[in-house]
Amino acid sequence: MAEENPILQKRGERFTESEDHQDWTSECAHYGTPASEIKNFTTECLGFGGYMVFNPYPILVCDSCVEKNQKLLSKATQDQWNKFILDNFEGPPADALKPDKVPVLV
Repeated sequence: MAEENPILQKRGERFTESEDHQDWTSECAHYGTPASEIKNFTTECLGFGGYMVFNPYPILVCDSCVEKNQKLLSKATQDQWNKFILDNFEGPPADALKPDKVPVLV
């Protein structure tokens, strides 16, 4: 995966010697914005047993990049993802939504 993405490849080269998740998540994986300057973000990692898999993971992605990537998804893909989440993850009661996505007081 990283071999096909020049941004991830450069990250891998910079952090290749590190197995400290804080190094790998010290900046946005897409634009390199320092984590200390990012208000909201998403992190992703990959584990196998009791071990974390490094390169290209773990990654930190700022909300701005997440939003840009979500806009690239087709409506069909977004709908499929929403259906998957609703079918498989109950979530906290405060997140309960009617089908028309209007919040429900629980």
